[in-house]
Amino acid sequence: MKPMLYSWMIIAIVLGSATAQAARTVIVSPLGNAVIRLPAPSGFADPSEDSPTLARLARTLTPPGNIAMALFLSHADIRKIGNGKLEMDRYMMVQGYGKTQYQNITTHDFRKFKQVLISQQESLSKKAVEGANKHFKNVQGNIEKITRSRVDIKIGEMVPLGIFHEDKYSIGIALFTKIKARGKEETKIITATTALVKGKLIFLYVYSKYRSEQDLRWAKQVAKIWLNQVKRANQGKIQ
Repeated sequence: MKPMLYSWMIIAIVLGSATAQAARTVIVSPLGNAVIRLPAPSGFADPSEDSPTLARLARTLTPPGNIAMALFLSHADIRKIGNGKLEMDRYMMVQGYGKTQYQNITTHDFRKFKQVLISQQESLSKKAVEGANKHFKNVQGNIEKITRSRVDIKIGEMVPLGIFHEDKYSIGIALFTKIKARGKEETKIITATTALVKGKLIFLYVYSKYRSEQDLRWAKQVAKIWLNQVKRANQGKIQ
């Protein structure tokens, strides 16, 4: 459960040294013996195909046990990256659960997964903070080599805000978190939606800086719309 909660946390902070030239709006990604189509949310695109640095960074930030599948930035932020500037307010990531990628996860398995998530939100969030800070420490040297800049990041807290979506094949949780980097603290909202797609577990993350409740409402709304896009892209095979 821990990998689904913390993989996103430092990407907005360390992406400033990466460059992006082109972008895709649909990613076709293998996961085990399945091929999954991942459409970008409206107004976003994946720039990593023509930016090896960006793709390498996304893989480095992915926690052990997960597989990096897609990173989606807004068109405006992609242009900023190309100009050497980046102040990302909102972005998305997709990861697959690598430990079960060659297994066929049943709806019965997924129901048990949801029960654990629902009943252990607080304890899982605490473990996620510990796991995130450990992962950041382990990959800090690699990140600094990729970005050619000093990176010093720590997650201060993560507070679950409850389940905002649930059906037979998916579940979404919202979280509030504080990140301290380079002497500054930033508050973020994340929605983490786990979906059963073609017998595989994928994690759809939506992130936003937190300034007001409007940011939380936006993240939840986009997460639901995006999930439906993924369902349609995979011909409804969310199982």
